[in-house]
Amino acid sequence: MTSTFKDHRPTVPYSQEVKTGQAVYTKFTLALYDFFVLGESNHWIWKCPTPHLLKHDNRHVSGNHLDVRVGTGYVLDHCQFPTKTPRLGLLDLNPTCLEMAAKRLARFQPTIFRANALEPIHIGAPRVRLHRIDLPAALPARHHSHQNHRFG
Repeated sequence: MTSTFKDHRPTVPYSQEVKTGQAVYTKFTLALYDFFVLGESNHWIWKCPTPHLLKHDNRHVSGNHLDVRVGTGYVLDHCQFPTKTPRLGLLDLNPTCLEMAAKRLARFQPTIFRANALEPIHIGAPRVRLHRIDLPAALPARHHSHQNHRFG
């Protein structure tokens, strides 16, 4: 099983802010990511445990799915697709995240898109429904409580 790679980076250089924002995700930090972010941080800091996020993803994942900001691929590896052979796209600027997620999800033969999600993206695909932003800080404060947490 192989992945298809498509590089959609613009020809202009990225700002220092963009470079810095994605540079923290190295092989070393990603090796610790599932435990510290998904296991500890989501539960204790964001008050939204990963199983809660997986329930949300299971309601919104599709058989034609593009995941933006892929991390380690944990969420897609654990969610329940509505089909055994989903068409899966992974989009991230960080090549290390894309490599790790693509290896983890190789059974789905994902198409890999390297691009900055903060810029316009033209991937030459039919309309895609984006379902989540992986930034808990972007949620209104009332959504950080586990008891009050709701997704749209």
